[in-house]
Amino acid sequence: IIVILILQSTDPRINPFSSKEQRVEIVEQTRVDLSSGRSQIYRDALNILTTDWREQRWIYILLGHGLQSRTELVESKYRSWESDYLQVLLNQGIVGLFILVGIYFIFLKGLSGLLFRFAKEDREQGLASGTFAAGSAYWIMSFFTLQITNIYGCSYFVVLSLMIFQLSKNSPLKPSVPQ
Repeated sequence: IIVILILQSTDPRINPFSSKEQRVEIVEQTRVDLSSGRSQIYRDALNILTTDWREQRWIYILLGHGLQSRTELVESKYRSWESDYLQVLLNQGIVGLFILVGIYFIFLKGLSGLLFRFAKEDREQGLASGTFAAGSAYWIMSFFTLQITNIYGCSYFVVLSLMIFQLSKNSPLKPSVPQ
C-alpha cells in the first residue's frame, strides 16, 4: 500500500518517477524551505531587534513587546517565534530572557547531577538515565520549538523537574529520615 501511495504522488520529493512536467510545475509553484519557515521567523526577529536598537526603544529591548508580539508586529502565517529564547526575548525582553536562562541553568544543573549519579550508582539507574535523556532532549528542543512558553510543554517541564529533583541526592522534596 505504501509503495502504491508513493508511486501515485505527484511530488518529486516523494515519487522519483513522477513525470518531468509535473516536477517542473511543482518546483515552480513552491520554493523548498528546509528550515520549515524558521529562517523567515529569525529574519523578522532580527529586523525588529535592530529597529528597536537603532531607534533607541530601550523599553522594548528591556521589557519586550508583550504577549502575542509575533502576531502584532509581523504579518505572517506563523503565530509564534518558534524558540523559547526568541519568544521570551521578544515578548518579555532581556529581563525575561535572563529569567529563562536562569530556569534552564537550574534545570541543567540538576541534569548534570543525575549524570554523575547514574554513572556511580546501580540503584535507580534506569529511571535516572531515562530522566536524563528526556531532560536533555527537552532542553535541546527549546532552541527550536516552544517548550516552557507552551501550555503543554511547561507541564512536561514541571514533571521532568520534579523527577530530577526527586532523584538528586540533596533533594528538597525527599523527606529526611532520622538515623
